Amino acid sequence: MESKTAELAAIRQSAADGGATVTVDHNGKLVGLELGRAAMALSPAELAALVRRLAATATAAALIDGVACLTGLGGFDLEGIDHA
Repeated sequence: MESKTAELAAIRQSAADGGATVTVDHNGKLVGLELGRAAMALSPAELAALVRRLAATATAAALIDGVACLTGLGGFDLEGIDHA
């Protein structure tokens, strides 16, 4: 179980677009933010929307990694679950 905890803690996913890169952990917590010139040229509202969109994309990918890490652990299995 400790190894799975360490694997989960190590999960990081990033999403990049428009001169910004957002990195989150397996909980979707923001752990990195890089803003390039293009991102800094956006209005505050546009920049906020970009960061939120990228964070959502990265969080979805991190969640998939987290579920994959836990699949099969303690009977936890995604087979047969409707993902719609």
